[in-house]
This record gives sequence, structure tokens and C-alpha cells, in this order.
Amino acid sequence: MTVTLSNNVTETAQFCTVPRFVIPECSLSFHRQYSKIYTARFSAAQPVLSAAATRQWAAFEHPNHDQLPIRSLNSLVTDEKCVILGTLYKEMKLKPSILRDLANSEFGQGGVQLQGDTLNTLMSSDDSIFLEDNVQRIRVVMDGLSGVSITNLATGVVVALLGVEPEHAQGSFHVEDILFLEPQPEKPIYSLPTNTKRADWMRFHISGPWLALVSGLDFNGAGQTRPGHSMALQLLADWLRSAGDLHPSTDGVGIVRLMILGDSVQLPTSTDATSGPTHLTQQV
Repeated sequence: MTVTLSNNVTETAQFCTVPRFVIPECSLSFHRQYSKIYTARFSAAQPVLSAAATRQWAAFEHPNHDQLPIRSLNSLVTDEKCVILGTLYKEMKLKPSILRDLANSEFGQGGVQLQGDTLNTLMSSDDSIFLEDNVQRIRVVMDGLSGVSITNLATGVVVALLGVEPEHAQGSFHVEDILFLEPQPEKPIYSLPTNTKRADWMRFHISGPWLALVSGLDFNGAGQTRPGHSMALQLLADWLRSAGDLHPSTDGVGIVRLMILGDSVQLPTSTDATSGPTHLTQQV
């Protein structure tokens, strides 16, 4: 990355194009699916979750094994207590669906009419949970499980389930216990060594160029969200512009790019702004 200074000492930066991030126009395709993301995540979590499940349920005995078997969904044996691993998929009846809207429009049916208070959430009592692995999926029944409800589960969570597929209800897995993949210790962040002795917090821009990452601005369009919020934003703006440096220098480049990552806006507290619409879909 090269940096140039204009006549009015405004810092600009030129970035070199990295070929691996360039998508040629001729290569655009709408046939790609994102299921590989789920597959890669499940493959990475499977060994860790399998070992955790073995430790968690080591006390359970199996007639033909020293420990409970960990089976894939296509190798389940009915009425056998076992452990299965996979990714949860939550089927939500109230979730907007383009295919359902097209079907309703094709057959002349109107949109789904919902009450305003119902639209505060897309969850309903008709929601169901499935578990998917690399081969197939199975319906998950949690009627006998305490402490965990379908309401608290979401699509994309990799879990281990202890239970059985009954002979009288094939195609469904009755859960006795559930195990989530616990967060692993994060790797420490090491600061890179600087190539100048003058790169203190007041004059760090001399050793630039720098990329600033900011989050938690919490704008809501109704003034400051907490005491001191406006002052904090002003201090941030001054710091980004190196306005607090008592010894400005024309040979520094400072921060040349700003990336706003997340938590940039908040829901307004006004009841008018938070009230939901009265229609999930509407035919025109």
C-alpha cells in the first residue's frame, strides 16, 4: 500500500489489488449454493464435539459397547440409545418465504394476515427443529427434555444429541440430553513492533498508514443514547483526525481508512418506530 499527500496535506491511500479477491465479470454465476459453509463448519466442529460428547455421557452404558455409539443419521438403529451430531435447522411457519408468496400469487390466494403484536417475533408454537449432517436430516423431538426449548434454539447451531429413534416413530429422534459446542479459548492479540521511536499514542500517525476499526457507535436518530455519548463521539473524531497532537507534522500519514464494523445503530425508543407492520405479506 502506498500513501500520497495532496497539497492541502489530506492523507490518501492507494491499495494494491489482491488477485484472490477479484471476481471477473465473466465468472459470475447464480448456481452457487452456500451449503458448503454449513458443511465446513460441521466438519471443523465434529471432532471437538464428538470428544466432548464422549466425556459428557461416559456414564451411560450400552449393551454391546463400552460407551454410547456416535452414529450418523443414515446409520441409526431404531430403539437404540445413541449420540448424533449435526447442525440444527429451525423450520419457522411465520418466516417470510418468497416461494410461498409466489405460490399464493399463482393460485390467487391473499397474503398471510397477522396481528401487529404477533410480528414482534417470527416464532410460533408450530415451529419444529431438525438436525442435519452431511447426508440427511431428522426431526428432533424435545418433549422430555427440561431446560431447553425450541424457542431458545436457532438455525446453524452445531450440537450433539443423546436420545433414541423409536420404532413406532421412525424419522424422528427423541432427545434426552443436548450438548452444545463450548467456545474455545481465544488466541491472544499481539501488537506488531513499530519501526519508529516516535510512535506514541499522541503521534502514532507518523508510523502510518493505519486502518481504524470502530464499533459500538449506537446511533438511534434521537440524540445521545447514554450520558457522555456525544462527548465520546467528538473525542473519537478528534483522535481519528489527529487533532489532539500538539506537534502536527506534514510527513505523517495517520489513519487513511475507517471501517465501521457493528453496533452502529440502535432501535429508537419511540413506540411509533418500534411498532411492527400489520401484514407479513401483501398481494398487489
